[in-house]
Amino acid sequence: MKQVVTAIVLLAMSSTLFSQQNASARSFTKEDYLRKSKGQRTAGIILVSTGATACFIGTIAAVSDAVQNTSKEISRGVGNALDPGSEPAVKHQHSGGGIIFLGGAVASVVGIALLSEAGKNKKRALSVSFKPEKAFQLQNYNLVSRSVPALSLTISL
Repeated sequence: MKQVVTAIVLLAMSSTLFSQQNASARSFTKEDYLRKSKGQRTAGIILVSTGATACFIGTIAAVSDAVQNTSKEISRGVGNALDPGSEPAVKHQHSGGGIIFLGGAVASVVGIALLSEAGKNKKRALSVSFKPEKAFQLQNYNLVSRSVPALSLTISL
């Protein structure tokens, strides 16, 4: 019985000694939220502008392909009608304008989501502040009330 108790105690001690600290227990400060908000805002602006540019370029490339392929079909169609022995029409070659457009649209949507989260983090930063709290401390065998800086988080529901 002593061996079982000793093993349990040693196991409990070793698990607390080598455990990681809980990351969610860390409280974020106002500066952390502001830094996070600034990074998200920068990334959001970059993604939205890049996505809009890619959408524009993809649209131009797709329209250009459509116009070129239509003109080739018309000229080949006339040639085939006049000379039935000529070779059939060649398959269309696309430059990937549609793929560029879709990639730009996805980048824009992700950028808008990042901008939204940046605004939320900025609001959180404004709601976090240090507020002096009264705490009793022992000084020369007497209890003394002193103000201690405390982190205050305001959550509006």
